[in-house]
Amino acid sequence: MVNNETEMLAEVFIKKAEQFGDAGSMQSAAYYYHKVVLLYEGSAEEKNTIARLTYHKIALGYQKIQQYEKSAHYLSQFITSQKALAIENDIHLGNSYGMMSLLKHRLGQFEEADRYIQMSRDLREAFIATQPDNIAMIYKVLAVDYNILEKSEESFHYFQKALAAETAQACLSNEDKADVYTHLAIFYEEKEDLELATQYYQQAETLTEVELKEKYGEMASLYYSLAQCCLDVGETEKATTYYAKAEEFLNKLSANDQQLPPLLVLRNPLFDHIHNPIK
Repeated sequence: MVNNETEMLAEVFIKKAEQFGDAGSMQSAAYYYHKVVLLYEGSAEEKNTIARLTYHKIALGYQKIQQYEKSAHYLSQFITSQKALAIENDIHLGNSYGMMSLLKHRLGQFEEADRYIQMSRDLREAFIATQPDNIAMIYKVLAVDYNILEKSEESFHYFQKALAAETAQACLSNEDKADVYTHLAIFYEEKEDLELATQYYQQAETLTEVELKEKYGEMASLYYSLAQCCLDVGETEKATTYYAKAEEFLNKLSANDQQLPPLLVLRNPLFDHIHNPIK
């Protein structure tokens, strides 16, 4: 039986799990998520909003500590409960399908990942038809999901749609706009259209100077990318300036700083370029 005391205790356990997860203590985080699960065993979670949303939080928690199979299990329970209540055109369900596609991809279940991303896309686009107020963000989320699934053409398509919607609506935050510009820049850089890549990187730089000035890893990544584009088109002086800025932000990162974005790792040899700049 789910009651207020159960809900309060669940919130305490979730907060403890999140704290341990943020501190890198994955075993302790998993312990507290499991305690939340035990609280709701035997309850009719499909009839209880708090319990349903708690399963979603558990799924997010397990995803955060990289226990993808458990995350997929509890996310599946959340999705099932949504369907049981006939909540089938809710944007949160679309987001859950997107999350499930990423989990399936992580687990190597690529056909299932494709099935869920298609379901996510269909539901989100149907939602846009009736609720057009936040089109840019919905397209951006879809673009990010496709990017994680390594589907670059689809990702590029939705980043373009996000930018077009943002131009018309002006509803994205500067940080989200900068993210869109950065992804478009990466796409054009990979296509060797360095002029457009540099243009988008510079637009991202303008937005991030204020919004992301304390996110050192992201700033280092952005300046490194700008430097690379400038170097590739022969603008050595600008490249040197951008490498120096990248180094400035890297030096602000502690040895175990979690802000270091995957882009820096994937696009090595960053440190060689920065610490042995242009010869």
